[in-house]
Amino acid sequence: MKVSAFSKTYEDVVVLDFPGMELQSGKIYAVIGANGSGKSTFAKILAGVLPADKKGKCLDGGTIGYMPQKNYAFRMRTKSNILLNGADEARAETLMDAIQIRHLENKRADRLSGGETARMALARLMMKSYDLVVLDEP
Repeated sequence: MKVSAFSKTYEDVVVLDFPGMELQSGKIYAVIGANGSGKSTFAKILAGVLPADKKGKCLDGGTIGYMPQKNYAFRMRTKSNILLNGADEARAETLMDAIQIRHLENKRADRLSGGETARMALARLMMKSYDLVVLDEP
């Protein structure tokens, strides 16, 4: 999957200038840098949540799953939150087992700890398959 070059400017200051790259299927990539260096901006642009300076998509196709830094837990059971992104209960249970939150399936999701909420949000995201998954502060 090819990621085109893009940039992002705020108030005439270039905060991100990405040269582009080719992503290989099945590989894990990490973006590292200091606070305020543009990592979240990069993730949001890849996910299509934030537009780059030039209009158009940065990726040459494929589906993208995105998990932002701030995860949302709706006022319902944890399992019900996960099922919001797909109705396959067996898959939801497999994911809860894999990320070790099965014991929370009946707990109200808006009462989970920060780490538990992040795991629940990851399970919710993974209810579907994507060509690229972008995790901001996993």
